[in-house]
Amino acid sequence: MLKKIFQLVTGLICGYLFIKWVPISFPFDFSSFLVELVLEPVTFFAAMVVLIIGFIANADLIHDGVVLTFKLLKKEEINILDFALSYALVAVFLLLFKVGFVQTAVFFCLSLIYGIISIDFKKINFIEK
Repeated sequence: MLKKIFQLVTGLICGYLFIKWVPISFPFDFSSFLVELVLEPVTFFAAMVVLIIGFIANADLIHDGVVLTFKLLKKEEINILDFALSYALVAVFLLLFKVGFVQTAVFFCLSLIYGIISIDFKKINFIEK
């Protein structure tokens, strides 16, 4: 349980820092975006580090949420607090969407893809052998 709380807080902080360190201006101009990244390499590097840390933390919560959902659907015993903490990630993403929509969309897509591909469907007996 403490691990999930730490992952939620880590995902929120890393997502917020990623949004602040990778500003997107509207209307979007790709050349000015690239120039800004090249002229501030330390900020770009820090943003990529927090992106990786954050999406891995969120992906683990997504993975646990999907596995616990399958267990719940199969009427297996689960820890309700772990289940609720896994789904608290939705609130984190909603909060981040209010701060920066485009950056959060990238953050969410990476987290979702990595979380889903890390699921072993045979292990949770979703696919019959």
